[in-house]
Amino acid sequence: MYYHYLLPTIILLGWFSILEIEPRHCRCRPWEPCWPTEEQWATLNASIDNNLVRLKPVGYVCHEPTFDHTACNDLLHLTRDSGWRASQPGNSLIIY
Repeated sequence: MYYHYLLPTIILLGWFSILEIEPRHCRCRPWEPCWPTEEQWATLNASIDNNLVRLKPVGYVCHEPTFDHTACNDLLHLTRDSGWRASQPGNSLIIY
């Protein structure tokens, strides 16, 4: 009795799987072409009274060109401290 309501949904789902529609990404990463240029960042920053803050990943000391052996070892020990991790809300703690 209610099958006539389900049929269009089933047909649409079938078409989407056949077409293999690429999922949209929810963000853009610095190495992707969608990432803003330095000029675009500067324009955005100027539009908000220069309040943009350029963040560095928390593990930047463990990678070239800023590799620092002592700082990297200190960081690796700190990442085991849940209090320290909780105080780093804007940073990713993934260290490769």
